Amino acid sequence: MQCNATAGYGSDPAGWKTPSGPETSSLVAAGGSNGRFTELQGRSSQHIQPGIRRSSYGFFVGSRRSTVSPPAEQRDVDAMAGDDDIARLADALSDTHVGDGELSYQGRGLKLDNAESVEGLVSDIARYPGLRALRLEGNTIGVEAAQAVAKALENKDQLQRCHWSDMFTGRLRSEIPTALRSLGSAITTAGARLTELDLSDNAFGPDGVKGIEQLLKSPACHSLKVLRLNNCGMGIGGGKILAEALTECHRRSSALGAPLRLRVFVAGRNRLENEGASALAQAFQLMGSLEEVHMPQNGINHSGIRALALAAQHNPHLRVLNLNDNTFTKRGALAMAQALRHLRNVQVINFGDCLVRTEGAIALSAILREGLPLLKVALSLFFCTFCHCDGGLPQLTYLHLEKNRFTSFPKGAFKLLPSLLALHLEDNAIAKLESGCLAGGGEGVRGLYLTGNAVNGVSARALEQANDLNILHLGGNKLKDVPSEALSKAGNLGELKLSGNPIRWVGANAFRALGATLKDLYLDNTGLEKMSKDSLAGLGAGLRSLYLEGNQLEEVPDLHPLTSLEVINLAENPLLCDCPLLPLRMWIEKVNLKVRATCANPPEIRGRHVKDVHIFRACPGGESLPTSPTLGLKTSKTPKATKPKPAQLNSPRLGKMSKAKPKPRTGLAARPGVAMKTSKRRSEA
Repeated sequence: MQCNATAGYGSDPAGWKTPSGPETSSLVAAGGSNGRFTELQGRSSQHIQPGIRRSSYGFFVGSRRSTVSPPAEQRDVDAMAGDDDIARLADALSDTHVGDGELSYQGRGLKLDNAESVEGLVSDIARYPGLRALRLEGNTIGVEAAQAVAKALENKDQLQRCHWSDMFTGRLRSEIPTALRSLGSAITTAGARLTELDLSDNAFGPDGVKGIEQLLKSPACHSLKVLRLNNCGMGIGGGKILAEALTECHRRSSALGAPLRLRVFVAGRNRLENEGASALAQAFQLMGSLEEVHMPQNGINHSGIRALALAAQHNPHLRVLNLNDNTFTKRGALAMAQALRHLRNVQVINFGDCLVRTEGAIALSAILREGLPLLKVALSLFFCTFCHCDGGLPQLTYLHLEKNRFTSFPKGAFKLLPSLLALHLEDNAIAKLESGCLAGGGEGVRGLYLTGNAVNGVSARALEQANDLNILHLGGNKLKDVPSEALSKAGNLGELKLSGNPIRWVGANAFRALGATLKDLYLDNTGLEKMSKDSLAGLGAGLRSLYLEGNQLEEVPDLHPLTSLEVINLAENPLLCDCPLLPLRMWIEKVNLKVRATCANPPEIRGRHVKDVHIFRACPGGESLPTSPTLGLKTSKTPKATKPKPAQLNSPRLGKMSKAKPKPRTGLAARPGVAMKTSKRRSEA
């Protein structure tokens, strides 16, 4: 079989997508803006922490922050406060996020220029004796402010984690190294031992790396486990400086009997190219402790890939290798195939959009045929690999085959993937889903992603035996009707996306077969003109979100049975605000939701929110609606029904009042129109 090995991958800034997976006892997901890898036990609860994003199955991947008891000093304050005081105190602390040794100013958008602007932060640091993590990402810090913060950190010897990404927006490039040196020097002075340093999304270039060079060489980083420098514009020069600093850190720490054992390295989108990557590869080879390496979109060609492949062989515990959107070619792919023979613990490989070419794909396929026992995620690799694996890939759970130009669904190709949960086939050219397309190995798939193909038909038996299918994305295809008969076979479907298909009409009972399971329904931007009054029949308390925006609907079906809706969007529809739309208006009155619905007709109320017009009160059954105090039909302006002022009456007093000298008004000189009007009235008098 000929391999398509030049397929592209996603557009995530780090060249990485987050696999989403269903409820399992132990699920591995990879992703996050910095390529984080997180093992999720069981089913995640609803997200309450900032910086973590929800996957399609309800799992969350990204930054993690504990929310446990605050320090002892804060507990003492709470103990002395009354109920009202506690409530006020909780409100006051909500923006600062103090807990579990962590002080967080994350995402507050503060512009911290000088010592005065960071007085509150400095005070919080000083009052936190057990400070172990400091989150300053999403603010912008100048040199003087950084020096003040550094002074406060000089006695924080328990500090372990510095989350300082996106911290210098709008700052001069020359300022950043000075600010970083101040902060790094303070950490070293305190005698702290860092385990995590995140400076991603700071465009500081090679000079910024110089700003952390001494910190990386110091005893403060001998214990470093996680280093994130994603999207920093380091370039070749910065890569070499970083490699030298890590090498020196390893030498010094080894001399003390505890060598640097870095586990996670993230440096995507840095234009490291071959020289920078090769220099870092030497440091990786020396350390031999890496478990995750994320270096997507760095302009690395085959010579740099070969150097990284050699380094990988000396890191036997490597679990995640993400080199997306670099250029392997045949020579790089052959070297990487040889490296994979030594990586028996690898779970995630991402060589998408890497131009591995046919020879490289064959070599990599051979390694997979030999077996990678723990491999769980293979992203945008080469389809023939999975068709020729003698023993299959029993642990593979996520398969990404986007942008491979498939014209038909690869039916029956997944019999050697018994654990497959999510199949991504976005942006191919698949025209139809034939009968039993998931039969013969794909019955356990829970997420099927077909957005951006050319699907114009779905066989009535296409989803037969797809009893576990929970997510089906068919957006951006050529469907003209809802494939109701096929959907009736997917008895566990919870999310259906039909966005962007040319569906003009939805008939009665279109989704009735999904009434017991469907939670999220996307029918937006389809050009939908009409929905049967029974089109949503069968969907009741289970439906949580309904997306109908960007269509041509003048009316909508009755929404009263949808008692558990959390999200509904009716924006950008030409709604006709007249009696046929009364059920929608009555429903809006009863629910506690922000409903985006705007009148397009009649013309005199165009642009007004459905809830804000009282035209519906004239409809039978609408008498109970509240009267809108300000909005209704636009009419010609009429004088206010107020008692006329004496100056407005035609009386002899007009002349006398006109001649009265007006009181001086601030800014009158800046309003020549007022002066002219006064002059005219005097002359008329």
